Amino acid sequence: MATITSPTIGANLTGYDTTPGFSLGTQVIGTDGSLFEYVQVLSAVAAYNAVGISDSGTASNLTTTLAATVKKVGVAQISIAVSCYGWVQRQGKLNVNVAANCQDFVSLFTTATAGVLDDVTVSECLVLGLATYSSTVTASNVSALGAAPLQIFPYANPA
Repeated sequence: MATITSPTIGANLTGYDTTPGFSLGTQVIGTDGSLFEYVQVLSAVAAYNAVGISDSGTASNLTTTLAATVKKVGVAQISIAVSCYGWVQRQGKLNVNVAANCQDFVSLFTTATAGVLDDVTVSECLVLGLATYSSTVTASNVSALGAAPLQIFPYANPA
């Protein structure tokens, strides 16, 4: 995991807090160009789940339904218990949970499964700037790259 280069003292990317340690929305940058944002999770979040982040700094497991109400996306690199506070990654090399038969280096979309993304255009909610490094035949977490702070982008399949 990256070492923080921002002047934020006490940020722990490998654990979560039961009481707020920072203002929601605080961002830190890692030595490898990664970007993390401090959030409060509204439901338990498993490691590598994609989350939707509200304007108020709360986060929930990302689904197509939630994507209609949020624009910012992060990926939890650790499990975070319900109502707790932690850092989710919005940019850089990360791991993310994807559905079975997800291919590499293609666009990823939200699904009805909480926290899981897929390369099948089952929704019009593209997670802009995120691509995996490898394909998988089973639902699992894979290495990926967030090229910029991750966000939901409306997408219409031209087919």
